Amino acid sequence: MSRTLVVEPEAEAEIAESANWYEQRNPPTRRRFLSAVDWALHLIEERPEQYQIVYRDVDDFPYAIFYRLTDTEIIIVSCFHTSRNPKTWRDRLQ
Repeated sequence: MSRTLVVEPEAEAEIAESANWYEQRNPPTRRRFLSAVDWALHLIEERPEQYQIVYRDVDDFPYAIFYRLTDTEIIIVSCFHTSRNPKTWRDRLQ
């Protein structure tokens, strides 16, 4: 079954915020981060049921991508730095 990948605004904002953080420290790292996120989203889109609702391998960056599935969509709810408090994204999985 083919599902549409949907990145919720909160997740987009988290990705942008993280990319900006890397930009301030090292612009090439920002590009690597965004490339790693794009690749992770591609893998989730290709095989969403291969992973649990958490996709933890965002290259060598300490991020996890949280998503939920419907019959027609893969909904990305967060791109979360793994050292942060998980309470900020848990409610979005419901």
